[in-house]
Amino acid sequence: MKLCKLSVLIMLMLLLASCGGGDGNNNVDVDLPQTFTYDGLTIKYPRGWVAREGNPPHSIEFANSQDVFGIYDANDWGKLREESALGVVQYAGEASFLSEMGLSEDATPYDVLTTLKADSLGESELYRDVEKIKVNGRDAAISTGSYELDGSMIDQVILLVDEGESFIFIGIQTFDDIEEYKDIVIAMAGAVEFVPN
Repeated sequence: MKLCKLSVLIMLMLLLASCGGGDGNNNVDVDLPQTFTYDGLTIKYPRGWVAREGNPPHSIEFANSQDVFGIYDANDWGKLREESALGVVQYAGEASFLSEMGLSEDATPYDVLTTLKADSLGESELYRDVEKIKVNGRDAAISTGSYELDGSMIDQVILLVDEGESFIFIGIQTFDDIEEYKDIVIAMAGAVEFVPN
């Protein structure tokens, strides 16, 4: 049960794998000196953080410490601290998931997140705030939300960036101040690259 709840980002990522914006750019000034490349996807992430190959294909997991990966892998959620952060970046592949969500092929990232918000109403506050943004001139949407796990509130940020044929998905979960991580997610979205193999 715990794994299911804490893996909401992973489930969204699997959904995306299987299956209009504001005027200005929302680029933020966050130092991302580290780079990780796997399966055509390249991300940049903060100093001191770690990244590894993700599953399914075209995904990379990242965390703000190696300890967080260890806790995640051991399914030992009680050991997560307030400053723990865990996330994923994924290229969504073919945009066939849009029709599965009841959306047209020209759906925007905002359309996807607002549909997910509508689908989750009553179940959680996972997609509490959805807003249109631009990242490096590309249409994007960002959502913040939270849910309760074993008496603790877990906050999350989810961002989708339009990549033409599909979307780049970036999500992060934390027990800490979500606003700090929101800027990190926006900065990572501005630096992510996908080159098909």
